[in-house]
Amino acid sequence: MGHSAWLGAVVDATTDGLWVLDRDGTTLWANDAMAALLRREAGSMTGLPARDVFPADQRTRVDMHVSLLRRGTRGRDNLPVTLRRSDATLVDGLLSYSPVREDGRITGWLHRFTPYAVTAPAPPAAPAAAAAAAAPAGAAGAVRAAPVAPEADPEAEARARQLSEAQEIAGIGSFT
Repeated sequence: MGHSAWLGAVVDATTDGLWVLDRDGTTLWANDAMAALLRREAGSMTGLPARDVFPADQRTRVDMHVSLLRRGTRGRDNLPVTLRRSDATLVDGLLSYSPVREDGRITGWLHRFTPYAVTAPAPPAAPAAAAAAAAPAGAAGAVRAAPVAPEADPEAEARARQLSEAQEIAGIGSFT
């Protein structure tokens, strides 16, 4: 098997969503697993703005992320995020991203999404549970199951502190 065929087989075999965004937050490419996680047709992701796959209450966070991409950020690992699927359900997981380089220049950012809590519409027999699990304002029509929190990661916590300090120095604020 040639290198390209082998690489294609690896990409096809992963259950993680792989998603490449340009500096404006527009999808350049996504693997079939990413499309499936977002309940979209395989091959339909190209041109999709990142803002369209995050709940409305996280759009500011997405805008800040795109701002970091424009500045040539080095990337981050295992950030907890919630994505909004095409059917308005939500999926929680970890997002890592790093620059993709061609001839030494950044041509996009590879994002890897690993789901850890999947959400679905609440069953009609449990109206109290559905009300308790309702998504935050701005995510109308979406309900959330209790997320499964990842184990504490001291390195991630240190990176989060560093990001907070950098944001304070840069005067761009924080988002949670």
